[in-house]
Amino acid sequence: AHTGTRGGQWTGMLVAGEMYKREKRKAALHTVFCAECTTYFDWKSAGVYYTHRTSGMPGPITRLLACSKQQFDAYPASSLKMGPTFVHPNYAYNYNNESSGSYNKPAAVMHWIKESPPAEEFVLFIDADMLLRGAIDPVALGARRGLVLSEDASYLNTGIRAKLPQQYIAEELAPLAKSAGWWHIFHRDDLATIAPRWLHWCGAIRGDPRRYWRTLGADGAPVRGPREGGGEWVSKDISLGDSYVSRGEAPWIAEMYGYVLAAAEARIPTQLKHGVVQYSD
Repeated sequence: AHTGTRGGQWTGMLVAGEMYKREKRKAALHTVFCAECTTYFDWKSAGVYYTHRTSGMPGPITRLLACSKQQFDAYPASSLKMGPTFVHPNYAYNYNNESSGSYNKPAAVMHWIKESPPAEEFVLFIDADMLLRGAIDPVALGARRGLVLSEDASYLNTGIRAKLPQQYIAEELAPLAKSAGWWHIFHRDDLATIAPRWLHWCGAIRGDPRRYWRTLGADGAPVRGPREGGGEWVSKDISLGDSYVSRGEAPWIAEMYGYVLAAAEARIPTQLKHGVVQYSD
């Protein structure tokens, strides 16, 4: 990875961060979270950095910062140096023929694990709006190579039970599709395997809503057509479990289903946890 510079290449850059001059003791866990180079995400990032220090969380932390070249050139140096940061391209704009910030979550770890792989064996991946209240021991939680730990995001079961995964992956892999979300603990090797396919499946789900929304032709009959892996577009709606999506549109939680499909496709099981995340509302 490149060390901080304002000239030339701006992505793949690893910035140490002024508040983290002294490295934490060596640990098996590296915490990462994704953000964009905006004031909005700077506020969230400050909270994650602060609670990582005060919670006693072992190991280092890295912000995975999505920036276009134009955004990076205008981004304040003080914001860039607020904590350890890895800069990668911003996938929120003009990716997969659309604009959606949901692509940045899988894209962030895909770039980071490839371009700046961690020394630590395990990776805790959280969202920028999460605060850390205590130390996490990945081994005590059951983390190991070949198994991902995550929270049970139960609303994903709506799509899983309606056989959304079978629209994309083989029937035999469907039992590995689990309602995982919000945070994940990966072995670094498993993350390297899952991350690029996570991005791929996020794009596949967002790119063709006809795989889960029934499409009617001019005659009022369901439109049928080929899809990846064979079969046809759906003749009836598949409920996704997303209360905020409008019919016919791609859901924000396509990113979450992208992980579900990628892990199942790689034959890497996910163990669901309950209560590691607590919502204040």
